[in-house]
Amino acid sequence: MAVRCRCTLLLALCLALPAQAEVLRIVAGMIPGFCEAKDTAAGGVSGVSCVLVAEMARRVGYKRPIDLMPQARSIETARAGPMVLLPLGRNDSRETLFQWHIKLLEDDVVLVARQDSGIDISSVNAVRDKPVGGLRGGMAFDIAEREGLHRLEAVAEERLNARKLAIGRISVWVGVWNTIKRAQASENLPVSALKRGVVLRRAEIHLAASHDVPLSELARWKAALDSMKADGTYRRILADYDYELPR
Repeated sequence: MAVRCRCTLLLALCLALPAQAEVLRIVAGMIPGFCEAKDTAAGGVSGVSCVLVAEMARRVGYKRPIDLMPQARSIETARAGPMVLLPLGRNDSRETLFQWHIKLLEDDVVLVARQDSGIDISSVNAVRDKPVGGLRGGMAFDIAEREGLHRLEAVAEERLNARKLAIGRISVWVGVWNTIKRAQASENLPVSALKRGVVLRRAEIHLAASHDVPLSELARWKAALDSMKADGTYRRILADYDYELPR
């Protein structure tokens, strides 16, 4: 009888393992240059973060598509879980919400203005009385709020900040530099028309995980990223997206 019980328990555990693996989900916030919807070989996604994660997924045998959604909703979805991975910038307000074991990229959170504006963007204090645009739910917006910028204007997509800056509806744009570059180009506006100001924070973009994702599973994804760096795939993907590493 005891032997039969043990066999029944082992069978139940074996049947449960594939089901647990199946519930793992990848979501991503739509951010220009990092995660975008495209009909590509990378499972319908584009952008440096999502293509990196799509290649990691291929190497670990993950078959499901990356679920793209607005940035703020992607964070709430990942917080609610269960078993969610999310390419996401790491900052103080998010620190306790997720696990942060897999760093994908680094970038700079900066202030930018139009080259012809004459606006001083050398410090946060210099722009406290200026209208500043940022991405709702984005890391840069959170940082700007913590810095005490009180005339922040939130948008759902970064390309809207590019438009608003071009026509003078905002004076300053706060964002992650590579996202700003991509959003500017997506609106057929020259990146050369922008000037960079103070760096507010060195940003780390991680493949964050809800707290119920096992460390053993995260180790598999980290090993996939390490293998991409070893064989040159990581450098190639960054080059494909003209990704500018922090200065």
